Amino acid sequence: MTLKDYLQRAEVDVSLTRPVMELFEEPNPRDLSEPLSQHRAALHLTSFDDMLQLVILRYRWMAWRNRSDEVNADLPSDDILRTSMTPDEAAAMARAVAVGEIPVRVAQYALWQSCMALALEDSVATTKLISAKHPRAAQYAPVTGDLGRLGDITPEKWMEVRRGIRSGVLTVAYEHPLEAMAKAAEEHQLALAGQPGGDSAEGIIKKQIVPHLDAAVDERFTNNADESLAQQAATKYQALLMDESLKIPPVGGVYVGTDRQRIGMAVLDKRGSVATTAPIRPSRDWSDRICQWMKDHKVKSVAVPETAMAASWLTELRDKLAVDFTRMKDINVAGIIEARGMDDPVLRRVSPEEASAIIIGRRAFRPIDEWCRVDPVKLGLAPFQAELDQDRLRELLQVVRERCIAVGQPMSTAPVNTGGLRGRSNAPLNPTVTSIRDLRPGLQLNGVITNVTKFGAFVNIGLRQEGLVHISELSDEFVGDPTEVVQPGQRVSTRVISVDLDRGRIALSMRSENAVLRRPSGGPPGNRAGGNRGGPRSSASERPGGAASQNPAERSRALADLESLFNK
Repeated sequence: MTLKDYLQRAEVDVSLTRPVMELFEEPNPRDLSEPLSQHRAALHLTSFDDMLQLVILRYRWMAWRNRSDEVNADLPSDDILRTSMTPDEAAAMARAVAVGEIPVRVAQYALWQSCMALALEDSVATTKLISAKHPRAAQYAPVTGDLGRLGDITPEKWMEVRRGIRSGVLTVAYEHPLEAMAKAAEEHQLALAGQPGGDSAEGIIKKQIVPHLDAAVDERFTNNADESLAQQAATKYQALLMDESLKIPPVGGVYVGTDRQRIGMAVLDKRGSVATTAPIRPSRDWSDRICQWMKDHKVKSVAVPETAMAASWLTELRDKLAVDFTRMKDINVAGIIEARGMDDPVLRRVSPEEASAIIIGRRAFRPIDEWCRVDPVKLGLAPFQAELDQDRLRELLQVVRERCIAVGQPMSTAPVNTGGLRGRSNAPLNPTVTSIRDLRPGLQLNGVITNVTKFGAFVNIGLRQEGLVHISELSDEFVGDPTEVVQPGQRVSTRVISVDLDRGRIALSMRSENAVLRRPSGGPPGNRAGGNRGGPRSSASERPGGAASQNPAERSRALADLESLFNK
């Protein structure tokens, strides 16, 4: 059964293009960032809820498929047996198929579905300590004993139980609603007993259902909790990526950590570049000094952490800033240590506290850019994240990220800076280049086109920073529309023109070295190699000297276009 068939069986209609659906058809978790980035239009047209449901159903489909392969269960022709959707139902289907006679198969499988529905709601779970002397026994006291009906247990509480079981502290037992199950068995009794007067309904439940029930309930309930917590993480991640930015620069960022650290301060200009930073020790009138420092640098809006270990300092700072600054924003500090460790020359030049203030300011000024720099799993957005399937969680958050990029960034604009997380394969594009400091003018690099704009194309060269090939550097020939030369996902060979370490900018060229060195000739404008190749063509008589020489005004305009695109 394909994923499309599975979605139809679940009566879910997710409208996605065929290439996108083919990406999800792969039966194992994998990195979907790079392939999905080539289908932003399709992602843009799909709602967040539909995309989330699709990924969750893909998890269920993979689990069903794996169990079906284990039990060698082929889908029979009986309609009732074709409703299998979960691993336990696939196993029950295999047991039913092995019976042989169609009426018995249908009755046995239908009874299993009814009993599982009853168990997941009304079965009672009870936990107990393996040893009262266990050093972590007190930690699990709140989830020891009668937990009540499964239908009343929250995903968070159940994951705490699962953690106790995996740690060797707890065991769990179930008390199933056997009387209700027996009533459900009565309507199938004749078929299942094989002959009139055969096994009773209670006997049928005892022989055919109970031996498989504990393991199936445990697996299904755990998977449901896993899905619920993963969806919570996805919703939080979307909120971070799509958060409204502080649009009035300069933006000030303040970092409050522990009571053993200094407080970091930073100011970002209208381009999001770091204008200045400073640390301050929280002594005497420190909050007043922070406010005055922000005023001295003409800060219009301030970003502060949502939480801090030094909570009293953060409260005092907020109260003071609220008086002097009407635009103040609380920023989530999840993954800030990982963000500080990114290959960013600006962050490396300052103290950890100042680097954290820069990150907080960036998260307020350009949320989607900054949050995309960090592996989403390392943000710790899911409750009991260590208990979840990490590969599946990463895949889900990658899909959320790519959809948010598609929604927040039209195809005609410069790409979001994802910090090199998207588009990285196991084999590096340029093995000898590990940071932007390894780049030199003239260096040849392999790359993958990540986005095409009217001014040129962005290229992933295996670093956190993407390079830009301006329209005038895309080809030896005249280029009127960059899409005529390159497309997203295309592999290209480029050459470094210049590197700006402070701003993290890399200018690349796809022109041949001979074309760069060759002097322009007086041939037709369409064949010129060194004239205005990134804009409207002009005749030879309009250019100085009557030849296809470079027009200084056009060259300046091309450079201005390049600067404008870099600043987006």
